[in-house]
Amino acid sequence: MTSYFEIVEKSRKKKQKLIILSVVLLTSLAITFLFIYTKTTSNSQEKNQNDKQKNSSNIPINSSSSPSNKMLPGFYELPSPGGQLPAHETAGPLRVGGESNPIVSGFAHSELGAALAGLHLLERVRPYAGPSVFVPTIQKQMVGKDNDVQVYLDETNEAYLKSLKASPNQSQPILRTAQYVGYRITAYSDLYAVVQYLLEFPPKENNGSSAAKIFGQQVAVVWKDNDWLLMAQTDGKLAPIQTDVDPNKFIRFS
Repeated sequence: MTSYFEIVEKSRKKKQKLIILSVVLLTSLAITFLFIYTKTTSNSQEKNQNDKQKNSSNIPINSSSSPSNKMLPGFYELPSPGGQLPAHETAGPLRVGGESNPIVSGFAHSELGAALAGLHLLERVRPYAGPSVFVPTIQKQMVGKDNDVQVYLDETNEAYLKSLKASPNQSQPILRTAQYVGYRITAYSDLYAVVQYLLEFPPKENNGSSAAKIFGQQVAVVWKDNDWLLMAQTDGKLAPIQTDVDPNKFIRFS
């Protein structure tokens, strides 16, 4: 006859076996789940990496999206009506319009932002930019006293028409050959800045001279409506040529 203690002992051993089996089963399930999760995560990461590489290889690299190796960190070259201009990742321009709205804007409220704003706006109010660019730029991004803006617009349009008469076979006037290579701030406040630019004619453009020719130009910009606007100067006085400049006083773009 089985004693009470034997029954209790058998029951205890049975429960112990069940517990061991449960632990083994749970451990196996946990290991299996961990293996599947690790494999799935690894495959997903590998797929994402491959997708990134595939997508990046399909992005066209051009002067408007690819920083130039010659530019300082943060700078890159941006196409403009007269040629390439320096731009900055954070100082601007952060917004560049297309053909239907050829406005560049989004310049930082800083000395560098003012310098880049004056540079890009100056380029777009020149006759060689063409009326599709200089008309909206002058009307929307230039300020002045009395009717200075309208006077400058009329003068620019007249200069554009004269250039077309001088070169009837060209749809646009001849572009500039000088390059903007540096700038310096001659006056600055939260609402106003005066910027002087250093331009350089390449040696081959300098009447056959082996040395590059340098000169300066100066503009004023004002801070209004959360961006820099160009100050109008009439009678041909906008950014006059300055021949007596010291290149060592300028901050270089490259």
